Amino acid sequence: MFAAMFAALAMAATITAAQPPVSTVSAAQPLPAEIDAALQRAKLPGDALAVVVHEIGSAKPLLAHQARLPMNPASVIKLLPSAAALDLLGPAWTWATPV
Repeated sequence: MFAAMFAALAMAATITAAQPPVSTVSAAQPLPAEIDAALQRAKLPGDALAVVVHEIGSAKPLLAHQARLPMNPASVIKLLPSAAALDLLGPAWTWATPV
């Protein structure tokens, strides 16, 4: 139903799947090595990122880094209306734009 939204989370979940569940990763504790390496390659500091990864149906997060810190959702927020549109209209729906 909301496949696009969950696909984005699937990559992060596979990175943390090999590690035991962590209730909270504070700023003082390091992120998982794979995520930290990716951030270093992108030249982004770990405090520029807030992440919460949940297994579907579980209330306990697999990873929570700066989870309570308010952040701008950026482009990720597009997943919600896109998933809703796909669910309501279907993937084959088209429309004409009079330009």
